[in-house]
Amino acid sequence: MGGDEFVAIFSNCNENQAKELIKRIKNKLQVNTKSVMVTYSFGVLTIIKPLQNSDDVIRKADKLMYSIKRKGKNGIKFSSYK
Repeated sequence: MGGDEFVAIFSNCNENQAKELIKRIKNKLQVNTKSVMVTYSFGVLTIIKPLQNSDDVIRKADKLMYSIKRKGKNGIKFSSYK
């Protein structure tokens, strides 16, 4: 999305599966960046009820991610849109 922001979409993935996937991704990234201080801020949105458009999805996930960044980074925030 931006210089240091990325979007990943997992179709047919429930909230528990999304949590497991993101935790595995974060753990893998931390192992591969041990020699450099790197933080990760994840905003994970599980969509159960379709939103109006893709901009709505990105806006909601972005809001989650920025809430982690404001708290000092290096975390994960999960939410569902039902």
